[in-house]
Order: sequence, then C-alpha cells, then structure tokens
Amino acid sequence: FFFGYIMASKEDLAKFREFQEKDKESKVCFECGAHAPQWCALLHGLFVCLECSGVHRSLGTHLSFVRSLTMDGWQPEKLKLMLTGGNGKAKAFFKAKGIADLPIREKYATDGALMYKDKLAAEAAGKVFKESEWKPPERKQTYVSQAQNQARPEPGFGGSKYGGIGAASNNPKPSDSWGDATAALSKGWSSFSSAVSDAATVAAAKAQEASKAAQESASTWQGSGWTASKGQAQGGGGGWGSSLSSLTKGLTGGGGGGGG
Repeated sequence: FFFGYIMASKEDLAKFREFQEKDKESKVCFECGAHAPQWCALLHGLFVCLECSGVHRSLGTHLSFVRSLTMDGWQPEKLKLMLTGGNGKAKAFFKAKGIADLPIREKYATDGALMYKDKLAAEAAGKVFKESEWKPPERKQTYVSQAQNQARPEPGFGGSKYGGIGAASNNPKPSDSWGDATAALSKGWSSFSSAVSDAATVAAAKAQEASKAAQESASTWQGSGWTASKGQAQGGGGGWGSSLSSLTKGLTGGGGGGGG
C-alpha cells in the first residue's frame, strides 16, 4: 500500500518467486528472453519484460491484459490465473499449435492463442476444458483484421501505426524495435549534446576574446589617460604662466598709458 495505491503483498510476491523457481521459463520474458520480467500478460498467464508488455498492452484487453508483477495488487482469482499458467506451459502449447514464433501482434489473434486463453481461464476456475468443443469467438475475424492493421507500417513512417515506447515492428523480436527506438533517442540526444558543447565552446572563445580586448582597451585607456592628464597639467601650467605674464604686462602698459 503506497499513498492509497495497492501494491503486491509480500505473500503474493513470495508465491510468484516460488512458482518461478519451479517453472524456470517464467524467470525470463516469454517473448524475448530478457531476464527477471516484471510484468504479466494475465489472460495467458505469461511473465514478460517492460518492452514486451507495451506491445501486449497495445493489442487491447480482448487479446491481452497487462499487469505489473510488483506494483499492482493481486486479487485471488487473478493470482490463481497466473499460477495456473506460466511461460513453460504456454510455450509448449503454442509450439504444438505452430504459433510460438509468430510476431506478438499476429500471435494473440490466432485460434491457438485464443483457445489457450479460454483453456487457462477454465483450469484456473477448476473446470474441465475440452479442445474438441472449443469454438473461436464470433469476433475472431475482427481480431485478425486489427492485428493485421497494427502490424502494417503507416505511409511515411518506418514502423507500425503504434509508434513510440512499447511499439513493435514486424520482427518477431520486439526488443529489436525497442533497440531502434532507444538508438534513435540516443542519436538525437548525442546530436543535442554535441550542439550544446559546440555552442559552449564558441561562447567560451568569444568571452575570452572579449576579455582580452577589454584588458587591452583598459591598458590603452590608462596609458592615454595618464599622458593626457600629464599634458593637460603641463599645458595648464604654461597657460596660467602665460596669462599672468600677459595680465602683468597689460597692467604695466596700462599704468604707463595713464601716466602719459
């Protein structure tokens, strides 16, 4: 329980760990083999990684329902569904139906995956499931059409119509699509970092030039200012002396004139 949010209990997590010890296949992602999967495709009792859980989520809850192994609370019936299933059991069934290697978007719209979903639900509820009596859902063709549309690349784009995190290409390994996405993100970040670095280098060079120019200007100003001040002092002294001399001469000349 975290700020009003119900998380998996210690007891439930212990049951998951115990189950994974018995079913070693459940210790890796059912789709790509990544270690320590932290998500579940509930309807098929599968343990999957974060990347593959995003693809499962995009299929719609009629084909797959995703939950976090640790961050979601587990009601008894949902926990029972997971512990009745497991990756090993699903892999054996999917191989027998010839769908184990299909891309995720195609796999779960097939008769084999739809049958397994109903089979698992029946077994978790303690009921007997007979494959010979099973019939595809009425909307099965709709599911197939949706899966085909999701797998078809959109014009002008390199991937499926569900681009971004959790999206997969036609490659049966969704981790490749995730790798492309992270590679593109890394490339974009690298370009951004390079641009910032270049800008910082240019700015530093400009600042250094400006600082140097300022220092030279200050030196020149101080030198010229001192010379000018000195010249003014000298010139000022000569000017005062000349003015006093002229004044004295004028007064003397004026006195003589008055006497004359």
